[in-house]
Amino acid sequence: MSNEASGVCIVEGVIFDATTKRGIPFAAVVMKINGVNAGGATTDFNGKYRIDPPRGVPIHATLTATYTGYEPGHATVELRAGLVTQNFALVWRRD
Repeated sequence: MSNEASGVCIVEGVIFDATTKRGIPFAAVVMKINGVNAGGATTDFNGKYRIDPPRGVPIHATLTATYTGYEPGHATVELRAGLVTQNFALVWRRD
């Protein structure tokens, strides 16, 4: 049975460097619903992440992607049955 047919939502994507387009390993992604942490993940060696949100949650969530030396990335996603893809292009912070 597919995730969509079972009503399960999966949020996944890639966090990459906006200049080089290379995945950023070990970056963090945090999901918040109504301002409360509802899950998170760390990227793999290729910058890929996956979050399985809790069932029965509201329809929208905010994702924040972070990695040391980069400006954080933010996105609001619609939580629906099936696969939700959200990629982040992080920009190097020039302090």
